Amino acid sequence: MARTADSMVTGSMTIYLDAGTTLQPMRTHLDAVEDLTVVTNDCQPCKRTPHGGSPP
Repeated sequence: MARTADSMVTGSMTIYLDAGTTLQPMRTHLDAVEDLTVVTNDCQPCKRTPHGGSPP
């Protein structure tokens, strides 16, 4: 399901991902999308910083 959803996402989009089991697998697919804004209510992805950096 994550791969199918990922195929619909293109650069310069803003998407909303609700907390759930699909969010974590999809996150790795979305790393390659340029200029993507993700809005979510799941705190786990919030801990990640842009461009794979380390959280403070």
